[in-house]
Amino acid sequence: MDVQSDDELIGIVAKRLKWILVLMMFIAFMDRTNISFVANHMNQDIGLTTRQFGWGASLFFLGYLLFEVPSNLAMARVGARRWLARIMITWGIVSTGSAFVSGPVSFYVARFLLGVAEAGFIPGVMLYLSYWSPQRSLGKFTGWFMMVIPVSASLTALLTAALLSLDQVLGFAGWRWAFFVEGLPAIIVGALLLRYLADTPAEATWLTHAQKSRLQALIDGDQSPAHSHDRSMLRQALATPIVWVFGLAYFFLNFALGAQTWFPQAMHPFNVSKFAETGLIALPSALASVAMLLWAKRSDRRNERTWHVVLPCAASALAWYGAARVITDAAWLTVLMSIAYCAMYAALVVFWTMPTRLLPATARPAGLAIITALGLPGSMLSLSLGGQLRDSYGSFAPCFVIAAAGMLVCGLIVATMSSAQVRKSMRVAA
Repeated sequence: MDVQSDDELIGIVAKRLKWILVLMMFIAFMDRTNISFVANHMNQDIGLTTRQFGWGASLFFLGYLLFEVPSNLAMARVGARRWLARIMITWGIVSTGSAFVSGPVSFYVARFLLGVAEAGFIPGVMLYLSYWSPQRSLGKFTGWFMMVIPVSASLTALLTAALLSLDQVLGFAGWRWAFFVEGLPAIIVGALLLRYLADTPAEATWLTHAQKSRLQALIDGDQSPAHSHDRSMLRQALATPIVWVFGLAYFFLNFALGAQTWFPQAMHPFNVSKFAETGLIALPSALASVAMLLWAKRSDRRNERTWHVVLPCAASALAWYGAARVITDAAWLTVLMSIAYCAMYAALVVFWTMPTRLLPATARPAGLAIITALGLPGSMLSLSLGGQLRDSYGSFAPCFVIAAAGMLVCGLIVATMSSAQVRKSMRVAA
């Protein structure tokens, strides 16, 4: 029996896609962020300075940057099911291989290759969501998807702490076990995607013909993405000014996203038990997962995006700056980092609903990839510069100040996007 309302139809789609996308995102960020939880052990074992660690961590984003746009264009051609599976399997292989790094050079190579393997994942999933959800529900879909980023960080802290306790089991250091074990799920889930996902509603065997037609009509009413293999997609995206505006805003937002890597290391010197340290590190991410979902629902309910990005950007900037001032106090540092994370992720989840809504259909696949590619150097700069400042000043406070500045500038850029300016910027240059 067909559904009786559009909301019920969207509910069926959400039930089918939500959990697999959540699992994919969890694994992606587990393999991306576990490095921050093993850093103190790994750096000592293979002789990395904080500056070398920061530089190596930033190379992930360089690999991601170089292959981001080609990856998203390839997905538009071969289909989401095959391409997302390919991304997961290859990054899983690289992640498990990271267990065997032995010095600065092999560490640099491993992080660069992980970025190459994962390139296109987030914009690819955002593009995939736009094939299945009308704009009025996109914030909720994106909220569930993005919610996993802080959840992943929180759970990865706990899981990695457990794996670190396997130190010298079978002659393997604990941090090597963490890389190896946490890389395996990406390979397994990637293989399962080939059977579970459908590229478009028309190919979904779990929808009736009437449901497929109705869902496609809802999406088409919002100017659905173009599925053609038009070679001009990249040119059209590059010629769309709003792509560059969003890319610039995302560049500064990535200052703070990259600075998350320093928080576990900033907590390590405090004289607390291993259990307490792990809990304090996990707390901000756990709280952020709830905050971002509630904020995304509020944005959907009010049908407002701009100020739902600007206000949390301002709050996060203040909290990051406050954390830099109280960095020698574990309790205050945890409180302020919790506020910084909650506000930062609240801004992030609503931010990603804006380009999928505002980009012209033919510019969307390449446009999402370009926005991500423009943003990634922000994380690279945050990590590489942060590592140098940490070694120079003996404190992670400058790293947090960089994050505060990035959130502030991101909010200011988004605040300039009045409705008239956005409509004007949407026009593709002739």
